[in-house]
Amino acid sequence: ADSAVALQESANALELRGNLSYWKYLLQLGETPGAQDQLLAAAERDLERARTINPAQSGALASLSHLYARTNRLTEGKLAAQRAYESDAYLANADGILNRLFTTSWDLHQLAEARQWCAEGHRRFPSDYRFLDCQIRLMAEDGLSPEIDSAWSLAARVAALASPAESSFRSHAARMWTAAVIAQAASRLQGTRGAQLADSARRVAKGARLDAGADRRADLVQWEAIVDVILGDHDSAVERLQAWAATNPGSSLVASTQPGAPVDVIWMFQPLRDDPRIKRLWSASSR
Repeated sequence: ADSAVALQESANALELRGNLSYWKYLLQLGETPGAQDQLLAAAERDLERARTINPAQSGALASLSHLYARTNRLTEGKLAAQRAYESDAYLANADGILNRLFTTSWDLHQLAEARQWCAEGHRRFPSDYRFLDCQIRLMAEDGLSPEIDSAWSLAARVAALASPAESSFRSHAARMWTAAVIAQAASRLQGTRGAQLADSARRVAKGARLDAGADRRADLVQWEAIVDVILGDHDSAVERLQAWAATNPGSSLVASTQPGAPVDVIWMFQPLRDDPRIKRLWSASSR
């Protein structure tokens, strides 16, 4: 890749070299934190240059959308994904682009667009478990009708469609989001039925856990914190987020929009924003 770029600074060569640097970064092949930072900077520099040379360089845009989302530049990530999709809707990883458009819209709490991209992904890729999983997530959002039976049905299909290598984790993830749907239903009811559903949500969430070896990024831990927030179990939610932050020291509890704009705790954890323990995590992740 270096030789190709030396011969001609083409968008294709820069995209390839940028992707190689980015994959080395994602696989944590840098021997020190400084080396990791250099890999990320080199990847972004090459991919940005490829986009400058060819504004319709869909592969570079697709990679940038992942890089931006990974580094908490959600709006930039979403815009790059949209441009990649507009440049080549039949890109080899169009399914990944559509999924990223859903996840960035979700993270930015732009739920109408999240629904749009989830539906478009399911229309184009009906056998892709990610576009079933996104339907469960949307049911777990406050403001949509939580349909518990539908959530369980979707969760079963997620487990069936995921590849053998992913089946266990994705099955547990779908069950964790189903626990959030049950919790959302419980939050709308009073009395015995509401208490029963809340207890059911806690049991389902507990059964959806995996050990640290199978949940290396502590994703399930973070998602169980969402269940806790919905149920009003704020102490449990904070403890889980502290554990998640310890596992993901470079990740953030804040959602940034445009560069230089103020940031805030991501919308799923807004009820915790005044907790001093969350403020400390917020402060640490905003540096």
